[in-house]
Parts: sequence; structure tokens; C-alpha cells
Amino acid sequence: MKIAFIGLGAMGRAMATNLVRNGHDVSAWTRSGRTLAGVTTLEIPDKAFEGDVVLTILSDDTAVRSVIVDPDLLSRAKSGVIHVMMSTISVAFSRELTALHNQAGVAFVASPVLGRPDVAADGALQILTGGDPTHLARLVPVFEVLSKRIWPMGDKPWGAHAAKIACNMMITMAIEAMA
Repeated sequence: MKIAFIGLGAMGRAMATNLVRNGHDVSAWTRSGRTLAGVTTLEIPDKAFEGDVVLTILSDDTAVRSVIVDPDLLSRAKSGVIHVMMSTISVAFSRELTALHNQAGVAFVASPVLGRPDVAADGALQILTGGDPTHLARLVPVFEVLSKRIWPMGDKPWGAHAAKIACNMMITMAIEAMA
């Protein structure tokens, strides 16, 4: 599968490395200009939308908006590409992205992850998924490389983002309780 990353932070690097190791054709664009062995560097983020799958893993709503929405990358996306939002973003922004993808005719699914970079390096993430079941089924070979378990959260992308925020809240509350 031809997979592109937008974002090569600690999590993205670990995931991209696993996909390369498992025979996928991986390319990436990153704001920092980082490169990674076995991953083709993309000069502009538009190029990420020319493959089969785009995995976006940026830090937050603002980063995603500045890279994907503001420059209107969706209007230049290849027909048939699936955009997978692995970033932890707000439910409101996930709903907005769903509408923008629908308007542009681009498949959009949410797949935020639970785990740290070391867990990602081991291919043992927990992936929360939300979106059209047909698109999610096409992504199973990708998710199987990256995760220990896939958690379906329904056919609306924002359901997966809501679940991720709830998981983060529970972790925070547990830490606070222990303190």
C-alpha cells in the first residue's frame, strides 16, 4: 500500500518505521523537515494526498488546521485516497473535518491512538476507529502493523475522537488520584 504521513514526531516516526519494515511504500511530510530511513521525503504536504492512504498525526487542532484546512489540501486530493486522522483533536473539529472531507469528496476516518512512542515502536498501539466501515476495512492491513488491538467506535469519525479524549481524561484523573 502507498502510505503517506503528515507528521513525523516521536509517534509518527515509530509508526512509519513499522510500516516500512512490513513492506509498505511510505512517504512523509513534516513541519520540522525530519527525515527517516526508508521513508521518501515529500517537499510539500499536498503530495501526501496522491497515494492510497494519508496518516495525519500532528499535535492538535491548530496544527491540523494550519497544514490541512487553511491551504485547502483536500481540494487537490487524489480520488480514492483515505485520510486517516490519528491526531488527538477536539470533537467539534472532528465534526468540521468530516464536513470538509464530505464536501471535497475525500474519504475521512478517525483513528486516534493510545500508547507512547515505545509502544508504537513495538507495533502495540491501541487504535480507536470511527468512520465508514468500508474505508476502515481497507485500513485493516495498516492498523494490524501498528496495533495490538483495534477498537471500533462507530461510523462517525468524531466518536473515536470523543473516546480518545475520554481515555485521556481517565488517565489524568487516575494520576491526580494517585498524587
